[in-house]
Amino acid sequence: MMNHLTFVSDDAAAELCSGDATLFLPRLQRLTSAPLATRLLTRMELGGSDLRFIEEISPEAAAELAKHTKQLRLFALKSLNAEIAAALASHRADIDLPALEHIDRETGDALAGHPGGIHLPKLRNLLSAALAKKLIKDGERQFQHIQEISPEVAKVFADHDFDFSHRIDLSGLTALSVEAARSLVDAEADLALNGLTEMPLPLAQVLGRFAGARLELKGVHSMSKQSQEALGSIKGQVVLAPQDVVSSRSSALMGQVHSAKAITSEVAAALAKRDDELTLSVTELPPDVAEALSDYVGDTLRLNSIRTLSLESARHLGKLRLRRLEMNALDELPASVATLLAPLGPSHALELKGLRTLDKDTAAILAQSVAEVDLSGVKSLDPAAATALAAKGDKPRQFGLDLEGLCDLSPEAARGLARYRGDLRLPSIKTITPEVAEAFASHKGKLMLGITSIDDESVEWLSKHRDEVNIFASSAESVGERRLG
Repeated sequence: MMNHLTFVSDDAAAELCSGDATLFLPRLQRLTSAPLATRLLTRMELGGSDLRFIEEISPEAAAELAKHTKQLRLFALKSLNAEIAAALASHRADIDLPALEHIDRETGDALAGHPGGIHLPKLRNLLSAALAKKLIKDGERQFQHIQEISPEVAKVFADHDFDFSHRIDLSGLTALSVEAARSLVDAEADLALNGLTEMPLPLAQVLGRFAGARLELKGVHSMSKQSQEALGSIKGQVVLAPQDVVSSRSSALMGQVHSAKAITSEVAAALAKRDDELTLSVTELPPDVAEALSDYVGDTLRLNSIRTLSLESARHLGKLRLRRLEMNALDELPASVATLLAPLGPSHALELKGLRTLDKDTAAILAQSVAEVDLSGVKSLDPAAATALAAKGDKPRQFGLDLEGLCDLSPEAARGLARYRGDLRLPSIKTITPEVAEAFASHKGKLMLGITSIDDESVEWLSKHRDEVNIFASSAESVGERRLG
C-alpha cells in the first residue's frame, strides 16, 4: 500500500513507473521525478487529485505537470524558485497556488510569462513589476494581502489607468519605503494604506504629494506635528484613525479633529473661525485651548468627553455666545464653575446629562442664567436644590425642564419643583403619593409623569392642575395614557 507515502526517490519512481500498475499516492509531498509526474498527470487527466499535498517539486517534474490541459492546482506548494516557475509558466491553463506566500523578483518575472491566469491569494510580497502588470491585466484588484512591494511595483500601480471608481487597497503593507511612496503618490485612484501604523516625517513629506482624491491611513493613530503639516499639502481627502493629538491646522487633518482626544490651542483657534456646529472628543480642556475656543463664532459647541472643567477654562467658556453648549460627561458642576459659565447668557441651552446630583447653589445659578437646561441624568434632588432650580420669578420659561433620571421625589422636593414656571418632564417617576400630587397641583405649565399606577386621591389632586398633565398609567382600574386638565 502506498497511501501514506510522502516521498518517492527517483530510483524508486523509475521502478514504479516501469510497470503498468495504477499508481495511487494521495499523501505525496515531494515530487522530484519527471516520469512519476507523467504517471500522476495521467491520473489527473482522468480526474485524480494526487497533487493535493505536494509542497516541493523539481523543475523536471514541474515541466511535466505543465502539460496538464486543465487548471493546475498545487494547494500545498509553499516555495518556488525561478527555474520551477519558468517550467510551470509553460502551462496553458490557469495555475492556482493558494499556499505560496513569498517569491523573489526573478521568480515573479518567470511566472509573469504564464499565458493563463495565476491565483496567488496568500502572496505577501510583490517585488516583480512584470508579475504586478500581469495580475492587474488579468483583472486582479484585491491586493490587501500584500505586505511588501518594490518601488518598481509601486510605479506599476501608479501608472495603471484604473476605473474611475477604483480603490487601490494596499492595507496589508506594514511599512512603505520612501522610494516606493515616490511612485505611489502619482496614482490618481483612491489609495488605501491602512496597515501603516507610523508616519515618519520623510514618508509624510513624500505622501504629501499624493495626486489622488482619497488617501486612507486608518492605522496611523498619532504622528508628529511636522508629519501632520506635511500631509496637510494633500489636495484630496485624508482619512486617518482617531488621533490622540491633532496639532496641525492643515485642511487635510482638520477632519480628524472631531475624534481627537486632544488638540492644541493653534488648532482650536482655527476651529473657532467656523460658523457650523462644532463637536469635539477631547477628554480635557486646558485653559489655552478653552481661551482659543472662546472666539468660536458658531452657535453649538459639543464637549461631551470632558469629565472635569477647571475654573480658568470655565471662565473662557463663559465668554462664548452660543445657542447650545453640551458637556454631558461632566459628573460634577461646583457652584464656582457654574458661576463662571453664567455669562453665556440667559438665551442659551445647556446639556449636563452626566450630572447625578445637584446642590442648591449650582441649581440657583443654572436657574438664573440658563434658558434651557438638560439635567436628565440627575438621580436625586433634595428640597433645597429643587426650590433653587425652580426659582426665577413669575415669568414663564420658554423651555421645559427635563429630569428624566429622577426616580423618586419627596413631597418637599415636589413643592419646590412645582414653583417652576414651564413644562416639567419627569418620565421616570413611577409612583406618586397624594402629597406629591397635591404639590404638583399648583404647578404652572405642562406636567409629564411616567406613573405606572396611581390612586384616586392623586388623580383628584392632579385634576386641579391648571395646564395639561400627561400620565402614563397602568393600574387595576386604568391602563394606558391618561390626560388630565
